[in-house]
Formats: sequence, structure tokens, C-alpha cells
Amino acid sequence: MPTIKDIAREAGVSHGTVSNVINGRGNVSLEKIQLVWQAAEKLGYKVNSKAQSLRQGRDRSIAVLLPGIEDPRWAAMYEVFQSEFLRHGYSVQLYSTRSMETTEQELLSAALAEQVSAVIASSCLTDAVTYYRNETSELPLVFLQREGAVCPNVLYAAFDPERMGREIAWHLRQKGLRRIGVFTEPAASPDTALFLKGFCAVCADESTVLDCPNYQIDLRAYELFESDSAYDAVVCTDQLREKAVRSAWAYASRNTLPLLLPVASRAATTDPAAPVYELDYKSLAHKIVKTLLAKLEENQPLPGSLLMENSGFRRLPPVPPLTELNLRM
Repeated sequence: MPTIKDIAREAGVSHGTVSNVINGRGNVSLEKIQLVWQAAEKLGYKVNSKAQSLRQGRDRSIAVLLPGIEDPRWAAMYEVFQSEFLRHGYSVQLYSTRSMETTEQELLSAALAEQVSAVIASSCLTDAVTYYRNETSELPLVFLQREGAVCPNVLYAAFDPERMGREIAWHLRQKGLRRIGVFTEPAASPDTALFLKGFCAVCADESTVLDCPNYQIDLRAYELFESDSAYDAVVCTDQLREKAVRSAWAYASRNTLPLLLPVASRAATTDPAAPVYELDYKSLAHKIVKTLLAKLEENQPLPGSLLMENSGFRRLPPVPPLTELNLRM
């Protein structure tokens, strides 16, 4: 099994930095956190759950299960989780699921073996709350999605994906774009289903949905360029999908690059003129920390939901209320 020394050499950081990242302690930059976890995963490092639980104890650690922090939205949230929980005396342990069901199940078991105080998860499981509750009956759980089955001690925290779908579709209609590709996470996931519901309410006629888990993004992006008929626009529900589409177009298409409209973390948007639909993941993370600490420190009940307003398009007029008269143009 690789050691901390091996991970430090692979990541190009100090031994102390690796130790701090693995144990969720210390003020470590997001860039170095990403380097350490990428190196650890590459080398096949596994956290020693028993030793870590003895060091940390049950009451002062938070497990965070995310697809991976190479995605700017999850990176933005993890940065807040690490800094804010640490400030209140909690360590944070990151588990990268890669949006793979068996991996998520194994990592959840590992996290629970560490006797964590709470779990925050962006889950790829079809019925996540049932599975998690079967594994732990009382632990506070936070799911990064809009809605789910009502359950005690469970918080759903997210934006409004249905509104996002409607507003993106309206924007594309306003620009006169008709043939649209939509590259999303699996359509069966709760937030994706809501997004597609909103999008298709406005422009379903000539839209094609390509949905897949994150580990298939790079391969499946080529499917958007298999037809001789080019898309007018491609909507990407995150920046990893946007990157994959650009790469696939460069290798596989002779047509002009279609308009790409990604959904992005507000903190990750650098070009104010780019057509980007923004969501403030950092603010959502801050609200999650505040709510979860109230539960852990003051024994306040978790609310069923924590809903954030969408930031939406920057420098564009707001979308009007959509009615039956203007839904289809």
C-alpha cells in the first residue's frame, strides 16, 4: 500500500500537506487538495478507517461524498466545507465516488466505519435516502439535490433545476436557436429529471438529450457530432461536460462549433461576456455548514430542505414569467 511519502512525491507537495488533506485538517489550498487526492487515487491509497476513527472520534468529523473535485462546482463547495468546519473544530474527509454506484456504496461504508458525525453527499444512487438510511438509521444526512423522500434527520440542499431548464431554453429560443443538444447527468437523477422537465416545457421539439454518468463523459461527448446535421447549440449541465464537448468537436467534427451554454459555479466563471448560467455553490455550501452545525452543536432539528435561488444569466434581462402563451415560440 502506498505511504504518505509516496503520495507526497507523486503530488509534488510536502508530507505535512498530504497528512493534513487526508485527515481533513489544516489550511490547505484547493489546488493542493486536488493534487493530493488525485495522487492518492492514482496510487490506490485507502484511508485507514480504524486508525482515523481512534484519532478523530465520532463527534468531530464530517464525511463528504462527491463525484470528484476536478468539477469546479464540487471544488467550490468542498473548499467551503473544509475551511468552515475546520474553523469549528471538525475535520472533513473527502470521498470521490466518480459517480459509480458500487464505489459510492463502498465509500459510504468506509465513512461510517470512521464514526463520522454527519454525511454530505451528491449521490448517484437511484434511491439514495433509502440506501443511506438502511446503512445508518440516525446520522444527520445532507443530500445535494432539490427533493427526495421525507425522512427524519435528512436535509435536501440545492438550487431550482426546473427553473434553470426553463430559463436556459427560453434564452436559446430568444436567440432563434432550434436544434439543441442537451448533455446532462443521468436523466433518472432527481435534479436532472427536474431540469429536463423545465427545459422540454419550452423547447422539446428539436432537442436531443444525451445523458450519462460522469465517468462516461469523454467518450459519450462524441455522439453529439455523429450526425452530419450540426446543432445550433449544446447545453452542458456542468463545465466538465463543456470541456468534453469542445474536445470531441475538435477531433470529430467538420462543422462550426455550436454555441456552448454551460451551467457553472459562480466562482468559476471568468468571462463576463460568455453565455453561462450561474449557480452560487459557495453560498449554498455556507448555508449547509450553518444548518448542519446548528444540528450538531445545538441539537436543532434539520429542516427538510434548504433551497437556494439560481443566480442565472449574468448581464442578460430576467426571463419573464412563462405561461401557456409564451412557452412555445
